[in-house]
Amino acid sequence: MTGSMLSVEMEDTAKGRLLRLAGVIDVHTSDVLAAATADIDVGADEVLLVDIAKVEFLDSSGLRVLVSLNQRLHAAGGSLRLRDPQPPVARVLEITGLNELLLDESSS
Repeated sequence: MTGSMLSVEMEDTAKGRLLRLAGVIDVHTSDVLAAATADIDVGADEVLLVDIAKVEFLDSSGLRVLVSLNQRLHAAGGSLRLRDPQPPVARVLEITGLNELLLDESSS
């Protein structure tokens, strides 16, 4: 699925589900991300890995969608982990404290 400035691709891998995001996640594209992830679910103890290596910008509306998705997955016994953020996105995660909650430890 592609928004005006956001690409969202889901892939099933041997290690589980992988969501690849690319572009800008802001007030103009966060609804695209929300719609693309509305039906995502994971089982107990499963992790949805979200590759954000190609995300150039992330604002509070994008954070809201990711936190909401994490809460929904957590309620089902799973979780969400962000992988490979670019420095500007990593900084936003750090400033908000979400790096400790959402960042995949292996990407540090």
